[in-house]
Amino acid sequence: MSSLTEQIEAHLIERRDWVPTREICMVFDVKERQLRRYKGIPGLCSEFAVSRSGAFRHVYFATHKEWEEFHDRLEAHAKSELKRLGDLSRVRKDATRIHRAVHFEKDTGQAVMNIG
Repeated sequence: MSSLTEQIEAHLIERRDWVPTREICMVFDVKERQLRRYKGIPGLCSEFAVSRSGAFRHVYFATHKEWEEFHDRLEAHAKSELKRLGDLSRVRKDATRIHRAVHFEKDTGQAVMNIG
């Protein structure tokens, strides 16, 4: 018997159109989260399907427009994550520059050491 991934792929190839996520989940008794990549593990549809608002379609049958929309959405997400990574890296690099505020004694103006 073929693997679950192969069965889902065969189903999408047979349908040739957008298949609602809930239908895939019902037919193959899986949870929606299993269809997409999660924690670095490819989802059941990751290797052969494009997705959009609650449906999957085999990449073979995606129109040029559908492919471009999917591609652009993934690319925008990737760029956003890389920008966030750069921003966090800059904040982390600057973390060594953070120092405690210097406090001064009210009456004399002398600097006060903070201990602890």
